[in-house]
Amino acid sequence: MTCDAINTRQVSVWNATIKQGSDWQHTMRFRDESGAPVDLTGCVFRWAARPTFDSNTLTASMSTSDGRFTLDDAVGGVVSFRLPAASTAAITAGRYVHDAEMQWPSGKVEPMWEGAWTVTREGVRGVIP
Repeated sequence: MTCDAINTRQVSVWNATIKQGSDWQHTMRFRDESGAPVDLTGCVFRWAARPTFDSNTLTASMSTSDGRFTLDDAVGGVVSFRLPAASTAAITAGRYVHDAEMQWPSGKVEPMWEGAWTVTREGVRGVIP
């Protein structure tokens, strides 16, 4: 999936649903208010899901440091992320919260999104060897 993110300085609400045992992946192109690509060179991206925002229990996470967030075209403002099927298969079906942030090379951290993250049950697990 591809989506354009305009004006990264606003926190968006993103309520997402994924299926256990499937890849969850998206590609985003960041643009400024005039529509020009935002240069993401040197930016760090982080994402986490938890049972609640107050919980210390981490359900899943991704970042540029673990390679699950990648700068596909930093100058062109293109970043993608992927939580692999093996990771989503290990998550108990249910409702969680998730949020993401980006850190600029200057050290400034900006929120990207927050919202509900629902994991639905996988029905075909163990059916096909």
